[in-house]
Amino acid sequence: MRPATGRLIPAQGRLTQPPPATNIASTSAATAQTDRSLKLPIYAEQGVGHCWLVDPLLRTLEAYALSDGRWLLLATLKEAEPVRLPPFDAIEFALDALWA
Repeated sequence: MRPATGRLIPAQGRLTQPPPATNIASTSAATAQTDRSLKLPIYAEQGVGHCWLVDPLLRTLEAYALSDGRWLLLATLKEAEPVRLPPFDAIEFALDALWA
């Protein structure tokens, strides 16, 4: 079973999986508060290095990086703005490619 952290719950003494390096989550008006106030702290606690929150209705992307245990907002992008953000900054794409 996987909790919101993406880690496996220990079962019968087995080790859990390491956290993902990046979490990309689709958020909405209904989940925005939970995504930011509950999930982001869990991701930070588990050592997830980057988190992108994508809102398909607002057509936005918020990119965060974990720094000293706290989330640093790297960028808030909208509509068709170019995306070249860590940890995927080796490539660039238009944000509106997600809405197609």
